[in-house]
Amino acid sequence: NLPRFVLGDGEKLRQILVNLVSNGVKFTEAGTVTLSVTAAVHAPTHSVNTEPKTIYRLQFEVKDTGAGIAASEFQRLFNPFEQTAAGRSTRQGSGLGLSISKAYCQLMGGDISVRSQLAKGSTFSFYVPVEQSSAAAYASYSSQQQQQEATQPFPADEKTLSLDGDTIVEALTTEALSTMPAAWRAELHTAASQIKGKRVI
Repeated sequence: NLPRFVLGDGEKLRQILVNLVSNGVKFTEAGTVTLSVTAAVHAPTHSVNTEPKTIYRLQFEVKDTGAGIAASEFQRLFNPFEQTAAGRSTRQGSGLGLSISKAYCQLMGGDISVRSQLAKGSTFSFYVPVEQSSAAAYASYSSQQQQQEATQPFPADEKTLSLDGDTIVEALTTEALSTMPAAWRAELHTAASQIKGKRVI
């Protein structure tokens, strides 16, 4: 029952899924990590002199059979720089992934929640509203993107720097950046995860 084409923020949605699936794999030594998605149709929206638009609510679940999370940690789980007991014991991650995932969900008009039991696994659920689209609209958008990339001038006076993603993520965990707005932290974390081992302008 999933729509083939929708309008939404693909970059944010991709980053949420990467964060949640990566966490599941990281803390599941044996067993499974399962991603599922369903779609529910909301009532069409109407505007003056426009065609009605069908809005879907996409519901995602990432379920693992890993270490699990204590109920006492739920309240602060989505806070910046917070790590679960499993994360602290393995010294993995920056404590930003879940905070950024929640911020992205809310920026897209959705939200995220968790169910978990120690030693039995966790299930992270989130939803986002998206607008139904079409193959023609997708083809038009792709063509416009390709034209923009082809005609975008490359600045001749820019300098290149080699940056390591891990270094940037480590810098984000310093106290000096803990007061940075969530949206800024999210953008920096996304950039850091994408440039690891690459050269950037």
